[in-house]
Amino acid sequence: MKALNSLQNSIIELINAEELIYNAVALSEVQLEKIDNFNQRIQIFRSRIKNLDPENKADLEKIRIYNDRIHLFRLRIAQIIKAYQENKELTLQDAKQKFLNLKTSNEIEDLYRITFLIQISYMQKPSFEILKNNIAEIEFLSNLCPYKYGKPVYMAREWRNKISEKRINYNDENCRKTNSRSNANEYTPKNEITIFPNPSNGLINIQTNSKIVLTKISIYNQQGINIMSKNIDRETNKLEFNLSDFSSGIYYFVGISDNITYREKFILIND
Repeated sequence: MKALNSLQNSIIELINAEELIYNAVALSEVQLEKIDNFNQRIQIFRSRIKNLDPENKADLEKIRIYNDRIHLFRLRIAQIIKAYQENKELTLQDAKQKFLNLKTSNEIEDLYRITFLIQISYMQKPSFEILKNNIAEIEFLSNLCPYKYGKPVYMAREWRNKISEKRINYNDENCRKTNSRSNANEYTPKNEITIFPNPSNGLINIQTNSKIVLTKISIYNQQGINIMSKNIDRETNKLEFNLSDFSSGIYYFVGISDNITYREKFILIND
């Protein structure tokens, strides 16, 4: 976060600020290594417990000791996560204040500033409600010409597709030549992505048509909180996921293919 302290109003600094913010709020390698180490120890003790007989007095004592250690490791993981979350909130709040106070000297810088303020709010509370509260700015940004304004336009389009019930396509051909606004067209996609069974008891299959090859997928709960994200490193038209650990409710699948965002709703009914 030290680098953010020197922000002036340069477009280059604004563009680079995104990476600075993400790095500042990410779990450090040391923290990730500790969490991984604790999780490995938990798995070791769980496997040992499986081989013990609770009816045997000596084994029962070992089970108690192993469970105590598992509980201790879980507490340590929780402490790391809590410290990380507290630092993340302070960092994002500091970044937001700096962007609010930042003076911009031209239109492009102002658009980057607006985009980062929405992004920081979404990072503080990753929910669809945050995006919906900023829908006027998001719609304005998404209709601009990406060849002139760049990243703010693409980010706004991604957000807009996340919260829109319909798919939105943008015609950028005219703006490429004239730098005018792009034309946005909403439509309801037909049989592009199918989720089955729907409702599901935890196991879901995602089937795309032959023209769509997903490169990244995300799953959100009804509040818009991301519960799973995954990069797809192989060409396939069918994916399978086990969501049996998540509570019953409405969820949203978001898939990306060739910079096009697809969104489908499904229901989990877990016992």
